[in-house]
Amino acid sequence: MSRSFLLQDWTTIRSSVNAAFVQDPSEWLDLDGFSDVVCWIDVMEVTPPAGVGRNFLQLQLQTAPSFEDAYFVPIAPATNIGTQAPFVQVSTTPTIVRSAKSTVSNDLMRHLRWSILPSTSGSWDLTFRIRAIAARSATFVPPLIAGCQNWFRPDYGVSVAAGTSNITTWTDQSGTNDANKNLTATGTPTLNVADALYMGQPTVSFSGTTQYFTSGSWVSSMSQPNTWIIVGHRANTASQMDAMDGATAGFGQLIAGGAGSNSLAFAGSTITTPTASQYAWTSPSVVLAEFFGGSSEIYMNDLTSAAAMGPAGAANFDALSLGSHNPAFGAGTFWNGTIAEVIAYGSLLTTTQKAQLRQYIRGRYGITVG
Repeated sequence: MSRSFLLQDWTTIRSSVNAAFVQDPSEWLDLDGFSDVVCWIDVMEVTPPAGVGRNFLQLQLQTAPSFEDAYFVPIAPATNIGTQAPFVQVSTTPTIVRSAKSTVSNDLMRHLRWSILPSTSGSWDLTFRIRAIAARSATFVPPLIAGCQNWFRPDYGVSVAAGTSNITTWTDQSGTNDANKNLTATGTPTLNVADALYMGQPTVSFSGTTQYFTSGSWVSSMSQPNTWIIVGHRANTASQMDAMDGATAGFGQLIAGGAGSNSLAFAGSTITTPTASQYAWTSPSVVLAEFFGGSSEIYMNDLTSAAAMGPAGAANFDALSLGSHNPAFGAGTFWNGTIAEVIAYGSLLTTTQKAQLRQYIRGRYGITVG
């Protein structure tokens, strides 16, 4: 399903400043729920900078995952508008811009705006309008699978410090309405608004030095069996991520790393490692961990074939530490790498549900998932 929008009705912009002229924030489009946009740029009149034909105006469409000026990136190359070839002529035929067909790798991320940049100094003006048709994204999102208890994706619920990329809070989107599941940052995990390794989707970066998130103690704990899905990769093996029981300091550690090891499960004080330690996880990947006592399993880039993890213990999950070893256990290694998404369910998933997640992850991040 698609819907028509008017990004900019007929308007005339005049200036003599050789700097970018950006659409007023009150007129930016919020295209939440749409996956792609096609825009038609109509030009009624143009005077290039200083009235010189070889000069031109660059009109660019930009997108961002949050309502923050600093995070806007182009969804397509700029359209050069002037009075002589090869620049766009004043015409009844509009210039068509489509993000999915662009040579720029940034997909539509939610907010859309225009920006005009003159090629040089001198007075200029432009009378134009921009119409848009946005296409709906796929209907599936992780909370549509029953029992979703945690969902963190950086195009939703991320707040950053003014004028920086430093994340301060990250709000849970699972729909359980438990504010204690929201994450608060320690240090400065940073937002990447368009990560080329993840098909232009936003991600969160951790430096491996005291940068992590912690939640409060959840209103309702999540007992075993349960399932955790992590999309991301790490820069080295000396990094780890925890899902922890904040009340008793017992937790299931989804990804751990140390010198020469790639441990993938933790229970109480006992680390258990798959028979083959091939899980370096140094390129974009998806890890699915099933915690159910002594028969827990781990899936790595293949949601149909699991490796046994050793006993996961009986601890319930009632808090989350993301990016660091549980502080209750003292100093530990910190996550050095990238996180694109975190999902948790209060049950084991069926084959059909795993297939839904596999298709979702393939389509969103371009990761090869079996």
